Amino acid sequence: MFDENEDYSSQDTTALLNKFEEMLKKNTQYFFDVEEFEEIIDSLIEERNISKALKACKLAISQHPFTISLLIKQAQLFVASNNIKKALEILNKAESFEPSNSDISITRGGIFSQLGEFDKAIDSYKKSLAHTNDKDEIYMFIAFEYQNKKDFEKAIHYLKKALKLNSENEFALYEIAFCYSILDKEDNALNFYLEFLNEHPYSFAAWYNLGISYSKLDLFEKAIEAFDYALAIDEFFTSALYGKAQALSNLDKFSEAIEIYKTIITEDPGDAFTYYMLGECFEKMELYEQSLEQYNFALKHDEFFVDAMVGKAVVLDAMEKSEAAIFVMQKALELEKDNGEFWFIYTEILTKKGEFEEAEIAFFKTIKLIPNDTDVWLDFSEFYYKQGKIDNAIHTAEEGLQNLPGDYEILYRLAALNYSKGNHQEADVYLQKAIAIDKKGIEDMFTFLPFLRTFERINHLLDSHN
Repeated sequence: MFDENEDYSSQDTTALLNKFEEMLKKNTQYFFDVEEFEEIIDSLIEERNISKALKACKLAISQHPFTISLLIKQAQLFVASNNIKKALEILNKAESFEPSNSDISITRGGIFSQLGEFDKAIDSYKKSLAHTNDKDEIYMFIAFEYQNKKDFEKAIHYLKKALKLNSENEFALYEIAFCYSILDKEDNALNFYLEFLNEHPYSFAAWYNLGISYSKLDLFEKAIEAFDYALAIDEFFTSALYGKAQALSNLDKFSEAIEIYKTIITEDPGDAFTYYMLGECFEKMELYEQSLEQYNFALKHDEFFVDAMVGKAVVLDAMEKSEAAIFVMQKALELEKDNGEFWFIYTEILTKKGEFEEAEIAFFKTIKLIPNDTDVWLDFSEFYYKQGKIDNAIHTAEEGLQNLPGDYEILYRLAALNYSKGNHQEADVYLQKAIAIDKKGIEDMFTFLPFLRTFERINHLLDSHN
């Protein structure tokens, strides 16, 4: 029987939960209003007690059978318990009570999205548009489904529709940047933010994303200007501070970047990433003691910060502390054993130390992980050449060319190596191919083997090409 004399609307959540537990133990029923049941259900969900939350939902619906919010919660709980069929049945039942309720279509759209049925999700969200005032939110949901479908142009279309309705939708501004980045259309992103700012000049998020677009196009001076506008609107906008500092670093203005990072640390002294960025600035300035100190600070705050480990290893190597550098790199590679860039750095440290057998193993590991990196093939061939292993050097460069057909730098390297060995005809073929692609690249060949500048046949080939 219902105990209608009890009124728990003023009780706190704990009291409601205790009364609900008492009701279950006594196998009786007390009356709760809809808000009380929703509070009980939400608390059980927070406790991850899905089975009991479902039981509470069932009891709630038995007392309030036509309450759509309770039916929607029940459907969501069935999804959480992996009973999709039952969830959709509940939503259909709810829709028969109130066909114009947009929350039903939105919930159904979310279910289809989880199932990977993105077109059905889009249809559900579009259906809800006719019955909601929050259309910008629905346009965002639709945009996300198009992102799931890898249709980023359509996603941008709906993100722009969301912004047209709500220009303060910062999330849409960031997602547009993401979509343009995936499409490799940074110019389009730049033009979009410029147009948006003409109408909404006080949007710090738009100024920030404009700065990011300029940075991606290597227009760092303009990027700094955009970040400054963002900071003028919100001086504590940390992302804009990072963006400005990185743009300054790209302009080799490391001292100015360092001051910004120090400002960030003042606000958040426990941020390992900022110490890492400071370390990188000092490293580029060849202030190795200061750099090492910052990398150590980063690792103090996050002992598994692999990038800081690698930075520390590079600095130790520059300070002629090769043994320590090797030890730190090995620790980093234990954490990220499939990071080709880290293995490449490891080859350099090992080679400098004279650990040629270990360096060769590291080179093989590197080319397996990043076979499309020209510098790896060039360094590996040079590694063999400096040890007098000319055949190995040529074979390595040939293998590099197989992975990167038409790479003019590798063609010049093959020309140089074959001239060095006396294979002049083969060298001529490689050189002619390289010159046809990029004539200026020959300077790299002369840097690698300066004595080739005096080769008459090379000068003759260059003259004939002119």
